[in-house]
Amino acid sequence: MPGLVPGLNRMRPAVRIEALALPIRQAIDRAGALGARAVQFEARGDLTPGNLSGTGRRELASLARSRQLEIAAVACGLRRGLAHPEDLEKRMEHVRQVIALAADLGTNRVVLEAGPVGDPKSEDCSRLSGLLVDLAQVAVKRGVMLALPSGLESGADLAALLGRIDQEGAGAAFDPAAQVTGGFAPMGDLADLADRLALVVAADARRARAGRSAERLSVGAGEIDWLALLENLRDAGYTGWLVVDGEADNPETARKGLAALVRLMGLAGV
Repeated sequence: MPGLVPGLNRMRPAVRIEALALPIRQAIDRAGALGARAVQFEARGDLTPGNLSGTGRRELASLARSRQLEIAAVACGLRRGLAHPEDLEKRMEHVRQVIALAADLGTNRVVLEAGPVGDPKSEDCSRLSGLLVDLAQVAVKRGVMLALPSGLESGADLAALLGRIDQEGAGAAFDPAAQVTGGFAPMGDLADLADRLALVVAADARRARAGRSAERLSVGAGEIDWLALLENLRDAGYTGWLVVDGEADNPETARKGLAALVRLMGLAGV
């Protein structure tokens, strides 16, 4: 893999399988050919826990291994955040099932879209943290960590929520592009979350300007200084996955983003 030195690099490039816009088997083949070392996928459709039998889980894990790929994480999207009371137990049970799926597939990360944190001092945040404590306990028993995506609030507010949860059970899925489109400062937010990083999303963005909305882009196509960001991640001691995301409805951008990330990793010596 150009730009990376085996044995010296601690961070590792992965790719979000949905960004490749291919059927699962083809997407795994494509990810390996592009130089990714792992894939992340969302537990939906054919890949929901209810649709993957024990045999199906073993076959999926074996398929990834046969391409020299690991599974970096399983993403658990929720239509409503955990703070919403309607059908809460149904959503909690779904998260528990995704945790079990991740463990069966041999990955130790579940990216959980738990909903906005809100005011860290509010009752809603206290209720959310209580639910996450319960789920984190389930996760720890299965050797899994919940990774809560950043971008809906400042790094400081997400760090405040994570401070209420066992460090082994939950951390941040730091997404600098989401921080930019959300109007936050990714470098400052990284400093707030540095000791709770569970996973890093590799994407870029441009802020909203007069007459133009904010844009989520592939690595190297936006305003984020990814070289400086990688150096900051290195200095923070981060040694996990960098999961490449592409632009919506344009799978070619995931390929370009992965190539750009690998080049920048080589320059940063990570």
